[in-house]
Formats: sequence, C-alpha cells, structure tokens
Amino acid sequence: MKMLMLVLRCVLAAFLLLPVLGLSFYCGYQHVRLLKEIGKEPYLCISPDAVDPANEGRKVQLAAPAYTDEWLELPDIGVRCQALRLTLVTDRRHRGDGQQEEQMQYRGFPLRSRTRHARCIRMGAFSLNLREYDAGRLGDQKIPMELVHLPEEWKPYCREVQSELYKAPYYLNLELEDEPPRELRCSMVANGSPAVVRGIQRGNEISPVHGVHEDESFFNLDDLWILERAHWDAWVAQGVILMVPALLLGVFRLLGCRKAGNSGPLAICLMLVLEAVAFVCCGGWRYAAWAGFAAVVAAVCLWQIVRMIHGFRVDSAVQ
Repeated sequence: MKMLMLVLRCVLAAFLLLPVLGLSFYCGYQHVRLLKEIGKEPYLCISPDAVDPANEGRKVQLAAPAYTDEWLELPDIGVRCQALRLTLVTDRRHRGDGQQEEQMQYRGFPLRSRTRHARCIRMGAFSLNLREYDAGRLGDQKIPMELVHLPEEWKPYCREVQSELYKAPYYLNLELEDEPPRELRCSMVANGSPAVVRGIQRGNEISPVHGVHEDESFFNLDDLWILERAHWDAWVAQGVILMVPALLLGVFRLLGCRKAGNSGPLAICLMLVLEAVAFVCCGGWRYAAWAGFAAVVAAVCLWQIVRMIHGFRVDSAVQ
C-alpha cells in the first residue's frame, strides 16, 4: 500500500513538473520575441529610381508603380492581357453531401474559379519575384468590358449587374439568367498599379520579398499591431510564470521534502534558474542577459508578496 502511494505521489509530482517546464519555456519565448521585435532593424525607405550598392543586403522599402511583361489568361471568359493578377470567382453551388463545387457547367462550357499571378514584377530600377499571396495584397479593379470575350451563345443570357454580396464597384458581375441564376465575379490588378514592397536588396532585385501592399499605411498598422501583441503576450507570460513557485512547492511536498516544501525562497530561486535556461534556449546568452534584470525584479516583488502573506499569518496568530 505504501509503495502504491509513493508511486502515485511521484506520478502527481511529474504532472506538476510538466506545467512548470511549459510555463518557463512560454515565458522565455514571449520575452525573447518582444526583445527581438523592439530591437529589429527598421526598413530603410529608398528611391526606386536607382540602385544604391550601399544598401546591399539591407531591409528596404520602396514605393513605385508595378509593371510586368507577362501575359495572363482567364480562358473561361476569354480574357488575355498584361496584368499583375486576374481573378475569376464563380458562385459555388452546394452539392447533396454538403460540399461546394468550384466548377460548374453553363450551356456546355465549364466555369472554374481561377486566379492568375504575374511572377516577375518591375518597380523602378528594381525587379522582384512575387509570391502568390503577396500579389493578393494589391487593390482590385474592374476588368474593362473590351477585354471580356464571352462565348456568343452566352451573350443573349448575360447582363452586367451589381452584386448584392459584393458591393465594391470594381467587380464586373455577370448574372447568367438560368435556373437558378448564377453570378460570375471578375477582377484584376492592372499593370502599372501603385505598390509598396518590403524585402532584402540583392543587387537590382528585392529578394526575398517580405510583403506587398497598395499603401504604406497597411505596413504601419501591421507593425503597430505586431508590437502591441508582443508586449501583451510578454506581460501575460510574466504574470503566468509567477505560478511556478507554488507548483514547485507542491512538487516538493508530494516528494516528501518537508524543508524544501516550506521554503518559498528556494522555489523562487528555482523559478529564476528555469527562466534563465528558457531564455538561453529561446534566444541565446545575449537575450538572457537583457531579460535577467526583469526576472530579478519579478522575483523580488514575489518575495515581498510572500513576506506580506507570512506577516498576515503571524499577526492573526498573535490575535
């Protein structure tokens, strides 16, 4: 019976150790993330008209009209032009099994949702290779009617309408008067659209590309949100790590270490050791040194709280 109880207590102690290690790693990771975010190199705004060798390998940001020599096609609606992106979206009908169809048939012709991206882009004196999701950050525009070459069989049954779901005026909406009515939504990012790009300068190329937006304000909002989120996560992690001494005291008592189980300073010191190890694992010695001061301040505050609690206990015993 005693052996069974000992094994049970060891198992419970191991279960308490798991959150201790997890909380320590979480705190170290979030603080290192905040320090990296605060100390990261800002993007250097450069002129797109000339390549400056002094910026080689640096994080740069430039704004200029974006051009491509590639021809993109949407064969379903007969569109072929030089553009940064072409998009065709069909209304997806529900099948009997609850799934949605991305392709539909209309009067003998297949229609499928498609997106075509230009890969090689020129911006001033620079070139860049856009990833597909980056091209999606640029503003959509309406495809000119002269570029849309619908099958002759469709024209008596098609008309341009304003979508009830998509109110933006840059969409070309074609309602196919069938049973039930169906809708095509077509858009493009035209050649020469203004763009702001961030990335690493490699000669006359931006590679890799870190992001593309149609306006610099999007980047500013992203930077502000990331920094605020890093601060919030670090504060939450610092508050959560204060649970570690209580968990360690529980581990000591389960293992039968009576003196250690009543030693608050020992538990706090072990918390500092675990946090230091987590900082080294997550960010190296440099970040561990920067975060050491914050950990010491947290430990001193925690120790003062423990002393206050003991003082209340003594006062109540005297009364």
